[in-house]
Amino acid sequence: MSKKQYVLGLDIGTTSAKAVLFQKDGIVVSENENAYPVSHPRPSW
Repeated sequence: MSKKQYVLGLDIGTTSAKAVLFQKDGIVVSENENAYPVSHPRPSW
């Protein structure tokens, strides 16, 4: 029985969080991105 092995890449950025699930051979299995608001409680913050 062979096991599949995966690598998860995460990018937590200024405006969104992204995730990509790869097989160990580099094939993309799934990917997703969720945006979120940027908070500016005061100018230039």
